[in-house]
Amino acid sequence: MLQDVPVNLYQVEKETESEILIGQTSTDENGRYAFNLEMDRNYRIVIKNYGFFDKIINLSTEGKDCNDTLVISETGVNYLPEITVRFNVYYEHDKYRLTPEARTTIDTSLLPLIDLFPNAIIEIGSHTDSTGTDDYNIKLSQRRSESVVKYLSEKGIPEERLQAKGYGESIPVAPNSNPDGSDNPEGRQLNRRTELKIMGESNLFYEDE
Repeated sequence: MLQDVPVNLYQVEKETESEILIGQTSTDENGRYAFNLEMDRNYRIVIKNYGFFDKIINLSTEGKDCNDTLVISETGVNYLPEITVRFNVYYEHDKYRLTPEARTTIDTSLLPLIDLFPNAIIEIGSHTDSTGTDDYNIKLSQRRSESVVKYLSEKGIPEERLQAKGYGESIPVAPNSNPDGSDNPEGRQLNRRTELKIMGESNLFYEDE
């Protein structure tokens, strides 16, 4: 059971099929939701189905008594996790073009992960260590992110699902130097990284029978 899944209620005009949003809620800890409906109306319930087409349920209160309770059967939805995945895409020193090893990493690690969420908007974020100026590192990391996005696009991932972002040295995950001020090569290597982050999803619809 998924909690906090958004659910919208629309009133539908029978002749024109036009709809008006009249209610919003989300599922409770048991995956349930409820709306108060009026008699002799047509409604459409839209349930967020992360990473895939949203679920649409049409129902009517025509001929129903005001005390009736309409129970909808269980609706399966997908969960869009808030995840950031770090993967090793290595570049030549001071370069942004993808090496053959980097392409292999993308093919074997990144593409299968993206395929798990076919409707997700994905950020490809690249980071550097503290070598060089802030401005230079921002530009270098942006070009590296764009190289990954370009390669993913060539592999068939729609460009509108991909966002390239260069963070430079602004978000280190390890110290670039040791407490005594000496260089920390291991820390610098950890900071030279590319990450995948799920930012949201495109709004597509699927109608349940």
